[in-house]
Amino acid sequence: MSRFKQNFILVALFLTLISACSAKPKTNSVPADFVFTMDALSQEKNSMRNLHVNIKINSRGAGYFEYYDNGGTISYTPDDIITYEPDQVVKSGKFRLTDSELEQLWDILNTNHFFELDGHYEAQLGSSFAFIMVESNGKSHMINNIGVEVPEIRAMIGNVDEILPETISLEYRKEFTP
Repeated sequence: MSRFKQNFILVALFLTLISACSAKPKTNSVPADFVFTMDALSQEKNSMRNLHVNIKINSRGAGYFEYYDNGGTISYTPDDIITYEPDQVVKSGKFRLTDSELEQLWDILNTNHFFELDGHYEAQLGSSFAFIMVESNGKSHMINNIGVEVPEIRAMIGNVDEILPETISLEYRKEFTP
């Protein structure tokens, strides 16, 4: 092999190595242990019932939803997590968010300061409702909102509704402003 070919191969290998080392790896800001849970009123079309929808999405974008009819009564576990009976479920399904939509969901939470919001916004009367729980980075934070207008929660519900499949429709009614 000629000296020129050897130098050419060495230079080509060197440039390949440099470009591989300097290439930015694809970063995903969504934590590996991310789990998003939302329970809200539904705007389901052609329904005469006042349904709720419970949504769960994991760090890979795999989602599951259940529409349920609670008869107007919200139930909680001893840990203050929304619960309902299997016989209240009227419709369910699975979906998958794209990587971009999952990033968008993470950005929605951070832009609206989800992790800094109080856990409970409750009024005696009201028809708006949202329960949001996020597990990430080894921590869990949840918000329960009944009847109180909270702009950040309204923004989260509206923006999350936009990235969910058309089979899921959320509603957040206007309520008391503290």
